[in-house]
Amino acid sequence: MESIEKLLEPSRPKLCDSCLGRMIYISDGAYRCEVCGRVALDDLGKVKRYLDKNGVAPISEIAEATKVSQELIELSYIDGKLEIPAEKIASKCVRCGKGLRSGRFCQDCRIELANKLKALYGKDV
Repeated sequence: MESIEKLLEPSRPKLCDSCLGRMIYISDGAYRCEVCGRVALDDLGKVKRYLDKNGVAPISEIAEATKVSQELIELSYIDGKLEIPAEKIASKCVRCGKGLRSGRFCQDCRIELANKLKALYGKDV
């Protein structure tokens, strides 16, 4: 699998489609033109906007509606860039099975694993 940053790079707007002004990152995949103020979204922004508007949906449906690859959507979830609302949790921690909103490990398992790594390799891990 490719890294999420590598997959996102081609969709990041550099210049405004309207005035060719430079696009500045705002947040959540949104960019604003420094000249005319127009807002554009990268692929992650499109997915987040779709989820905000429509709620949780199967990845295939999100991909079709936003024209964003399923691989990018899956990586965004695993990487923690996308979250599922608490009432719709379907994914589970790969270690303990607790419900997750994002990522592969729950907070408790992340802390425990980090502590074990620190114990093995010292405090500078």
